[in-house]
Amino acid sequence: MKEVYAYTLFFIIIYFFVRTLQGLRSTRDLVVAFIFSTSLLIVHYLTLFMLTGFIASILFIAYMHKLLGGRNPVVFNLRIGFMLYLYLQFSMIGYFLLVGYKFMSGILDPHCLVVYFVYAIAIYMSYLVFSNGQIGLGKLVVAGLFLLVLSSLLFSRILFFLPGISVYAYMVIWYIIPIIPATLLFIMRVEDSFLKTIVVGTGLFILLNILFVVVGAPIYSNIFHRFADYFVIPISLLAGYVFRKPGAIGKALSLTIIFLTILSSFVVIHNIVSYGADVSFFWYYPISETHGFDTVSCLLSRNTSIVGDEKIKYYFTPIGSVFVKPVLEALFLDKPLGRDYVLVLYRGNIKYGLAIGLNVYSVEKIFDQGVLSKVYDNYYVYSFIETF
Repeated sequence: MKEVYAYTLFFIIIYFFVRTLQGLRSTRDLVVAFIFSTSLLIVHYLTLFMLTGFIASILFIAYMHKLLGGRNPVVFNLRIGFMLYLYLQFSMIGYFLLVGYKFMSGILDPHCLVVYFVYAIAIYMSYLVFSNGQIGLGKLVVAGLFLLVLSSLLFSRILFFLPGISVYAYMVIWYIIPIIPATLLFIMRVEDSFLKTIVVGTGLFILLNILFVVVGAPIYSNIFHRFADYFVIPISLLAGYVFRKPGAIGKALSLTIIFLTILSSFVVIHNIVSYGADVSFFWYYPISETHGFDTVSCLLSRNTSIVGDEKIKYYFTPIGSVFVKPVLEALFLDKPLGRDYVLVLYRGNIKYGLAIGLNVYSVEKIFDQGVLSKVYDNYYVYSFIETF
C-alpha cells in the first residue's frame, strides 16, 4: 500500500522539522526534508495534507506560546520551519491545480472550506482561552465522565459513534480498548514546554479534522479512521514522557497502554486470519456471492453504473463503473440514488451494513430515499433499481 511508503517519509520529515525548531538544523537536514517532501507529494496526498497541517499547527502554537509567554518559554527557530511549511503548502496547491481537482472537487467546495475554517478558529481559539497548564478538579470530572460514557458505549450491544453509523461493539472494541486509558494522558501536566507544543499542535489538528468529518461534513465520515490513526503521535510522546517522570502512576499507565495495544493487535489479527464473519464480511468473497455478482454483471448493460460499498466496488471495478459516493449522499444528504444506478447488495450488508472505509453504515435509510424495486435475488446477492 502507498501509505506504507508515505508514513515512512512523513516521520522522517517530522524528525527534521523538529530538529529545525530546536536549532539543530544543518544544510543536509534541510535538503533531505525538502526532497522527501517532494516525494511525499507523489506518494500520498492525504499524508501530505496531514504533514502540512501538523507543521502549520505546531508553528502556530509555538508562536502563541512565545507571544503569550509563560514560566518556561522555549526559543523556537520558526523562520526555517515556516519556509518548509510554505513549500509544502505550495506543493499541495500545485498538486490540486494539476491533478487533484479531478478527485477532490467535492471536498474543496466553498461550503466545506468555510465550515472547515470555522471549526479551526473555534478549536484553536478555545485552546488559547482555556489552556492554563493546570489539571484542576473540573478537568478531572470532565475526563472521568468522558471515560464513563465511552466505556458504557463500548460495552453495550451497539456502539453509535458517528452520525448515521451503527457498529456492533464486538467488531470494534478491540481496536479502541487501548485508547481508553490513553485519554488520561491528555489531562496530565506537561512541564516540558517543547514537548507540550508538539503534542498540542498535532493533537489539535487531528481533533479539527475528526470533528469536521464527524459533525461538520459527515458525508466524508468514511475517512474518519485516517485522521484518528494519527493520534498515535501525541499518545506515544505523552506515554514516553510520563514513563520517564518520577512516580509509579505514569509508568503504570504507559505500561497498561502498551500491554493493551499488543493484546488488541493479537486479537484483531486472530479475527482476520480466522475469517470471523463480523470482521471478514466486507473483504471475503464466498463462492455464493461471486456467482451472484457474476450474474448481475452479465445482466447489466455496459452503460449502467453500479452503486454499492467498498466490497462491491473492488469486485465490479474491472467490469464497469462503480460508485460509493451516492450511498453517502443518500445517508447524509437525503438524496435518492437516481435511475441511472443499480444498487447491488449482499447478505453482509443486510446483517451488518454497508462497509465504506472502516465504517459500517445502516442500509435501511437508503430504502427511505426512493422506491427501489428488486430486480435480482439469489438469497446471497440482491440488486435494486429506483422506479420513481
